[in-house]
Amino acid sequence: MSDKEQEAIVKNIEDNLAEVEKGLSQMYQALEASGFKEALPGYKKMKETLQHQRLFILTTQQKNLEQQWREVGATAKKITDILSPFTEVMADIHKLASYQPHTKKDK
Repeated sequence: MSDKEQEAIVKNIEDNLAEVEKGLSQMYQALEASGFKEALPGYKKMKETLQHQRLFILTTQQKNLEQQWREVGATAKKITDILSPFTEVMADIHKLASYQPHTKKDK
């Protein structure tokens, strides 16, 4: 590969990284602005409450709320199906960007 070809590839990568950073920054800003992070403690409390309520329902063998439990579970699954792949991809991008090859001196 010639120096000129290598320079063109590096320039392409540089441009791509700039666009990726711009897109990721916009996504981060949207999440920050939405209050998503601040809502987490409330959702943790909701989960704890639901755990206690579910335990009560199961131990008292109440059956009349099963449809509502299924609906809550299905909605939570839909949210998980959207968010989990994003978090996996972002974690992978973070690892990739942080990767440093080992040299003989590192061993």
